[in-house]
Amino acid sequence: MTGSITTTASGNTINITGGTIDEVYGGSATSVYRSGTHAASGNTINISGGTVGSTILGGYVDARYGTGTATNNTVTISGSPNLIAANFYGGFLDTHTTGDAFSGNTLNVRTTGLTVGSVQNFQYVTFYLPSAFSATDTVLTVTGTANLAGSTVRLDGDGRTANTSYTVVAAGSLTTTGLTLVSDGYSGNTWRIEGNTLIVTLGSVAGAAQWSDKGAAAGGTTAGLGSALDSLSFPTPGRPRPCGRWRRTRWRRS
Repeated sequence: MTGSITTTASGNTINITGGTIDEVYGGSATSVYRSGTHAASGNTINISGGTVGSTILGGYVDARYGTGTATNNTVTISGSPNLIAANFYGGFLDTHTTGDAFSGNTLNVRTTGLTVGSVQNFQYVTFYLPSAFSATDTVLTVTGTANLAGSTVRLDGDGRTANTSYTVVAAGSLTTTGLTLVSDGYSGNTWRIEGNTLIVTLGSVAGAAQWSDKGAAAGGTTAGLGSALDSLSFPTPGRPRPCGRWRRTRWRRS
């Protein structure tokens, strides 16, 4: 076959409240033999219960001869789902596919004490701390890799307390190069890495404040503070090959 085509899998919403599933695809765009631009963008996955045993992808593109875009997808976790074996991707480009699988992808964690397999390809990550959250708790445990390179992480919710440290992410392997952290309403905030654990310390109640990576390294190094922000806009919404045993469960739109 010759010529260029466009495949699109966008605007889908998946809600998982129970049951067991192996893989979840917000959108899957595939073009094996034709060139062109192919997109799996603007999809939403909401998980509040059940078990996901393998992979969660906001958008997936397989375009051997074309360009892929898996961007602006949103994954939101709430409740108490079993995700200990789940690998989270905001976007994913299959082998031989070039393009963008990072920009605008958002992960919202509206629960605490959650354990997942891995996290990658999210430009924005927001952790909402409930009022009952204890400073001794861990917000997110990642048994494998938590790749937050270039990501903006936001700490929000009623469970925040001034002059208090929180273990935000505890991972088997943690990447934070270019990481930015935000917690509206607090200033004088700091963050540090201890081993593969990301710890945030809120300062006093004040205007919005932003941190940025100043070359913080493992071993308890504290990052420098960035400048104060009046506001920060978040969009509403790496890569091992995902398991393909349940390809028939993908959501496609052409």
